Amino acid sequence: MDSAATLSIAVRTLHPVGLVAARHLARAWRSTGGNRIRLAAGPGATGPWVALSLGSLVRPSVVVRFRVPFEGGVALEAERLALTAAAWDSLFDFEPWRALAAPLVGLPRWGRVDVSRPWALVEGSADTGLGDGVEPHLQLHVIGGWRMASRDGVWWPASSRIAAALIGRADRVIGNSGALVFDSVRTGLRARTGLADSQGLAGLVVPSLLGDVGLWEHVAGVARRIHASGAPAEPLMTRDWVERGRQNLRLRLAAPAPPWEKVRRRYDKLWREPRRFFADSKHPTIRWLGRTLER
Repeated sequence: MDSAATLSIAVRTLHPVGLVAARHLARAWRSTGGNRIRLAAGPGATGPWVALSLGSLVRPSVVVRFRVPFEGGVALEAERLALTAAAWDSLFDFEPWRALAAPLVGLPRWGRVDVSRPWALVEGSADTGLGDGVEPHLQLHVIGGWRMASRDGVWWPASSRIAAALIGRADRVIGNSGALVFDSVRTGLRARTGLADSQGLAGLVVPSLLGDVGLWEHVAGVARRIHASGAPAEPLMTRDWVERGRQNLRLRLAAPAPPWEKVRRRYDKLWREPRRFFADSKHPTIRWLGRTLER
């Protein structure tokens, strides 16, 4: 079988968003004339090749990498754009300032939080030594992964809500690459060792484009052209693609909300503004229950 008809997809993140992106890419590959899909293949695999990694913890997204680097000066502009809040554009009700200011009370963790000391964050899956050499006045907080923090540190499960709240509370982030470091730069919280290896961020796919058929058909086409001619990879984090994602946002807001979306919004309102949740209900029983709970 012709190797050009088989696309190799390497999913380099354990986050579910990587599998979602791989599914969209596989569909796009077949709809544009491709045949087979091979998973977990390295860059030495024959045929077109695409790797998917995690680009953010605050609003999970994927970074697409091809067999060859992104094109020079265009890639630099794309990297700068990928390190701004534009990387968090989402089809859901997401306000970065609200997520970063969310309280930590009630969130799952392992260890005792010390509010009297500044916090240093490290991604548990990152190869950073989990904060070796962290100044003693800092409390180490580990997000995700299987390795726990030091004896007086705290381990937190990796979730969008927890990551955002911790970044909003932390004094610094340890490391020079990875989704947590990229998020820290987007908020203005610089990584302790500086930022490195951001070149791949030119291939960031913002959340508002994760389900965009045209985007994934474009990725499939770029992989084909690279295999056929060795042409440079085309960045995905461009102003045109960001604008397309924002157009998706506008179309979604203009469309009637599906039933499950209405349920999700009501649930969010219940936790964010419980008094208004009860007071604004169209059901007399729920309004009565709200008045009863306030007594």
